[in-house]
Amino acid sequence: MNPSLRRKTAARIVAVQCLYQAIYLGENTPPEALIERAGAMREEEEGEKIRLPAVPDKALLRGIVTGALEQREAIEARLTELFPSRWPGTR
Repeated sequence: MNPSLRRKTAARIVAVQCLYQAIYLGENTPPEALIERAGAMREEEEGEKIRLPAVPDKALLRGIVTGALEQREAIEARLTELFPSRWPGTR
C-alpha cells in the first residue's frame, strides 16, 4: 500500500475513535479536543501500544471529525430510520 493510502487509512481509524469519544464527552466538545484526546489514546492504551498503518493525514482526520459532528443530527436521524427500535442506542 502506498504511503498516502496508509495515512488516509490511519486518519479514518482515528476519526472513528474521535467520534466514539464525542458520544461520551458531549456534543459541545470541539473537534480539535477530540483529535488531541484520540492522539493520546493512540499512543498508549492500557499499557499496550496501538499500531496504526502510518501517521494519520491530519487534514483528512480533521475533515471527517468536523463534518461528522456538523452533520450529527442528520446522521443519527438516518441511522434511526435504518435500525429497528429494539437495537441498543436507538431512540
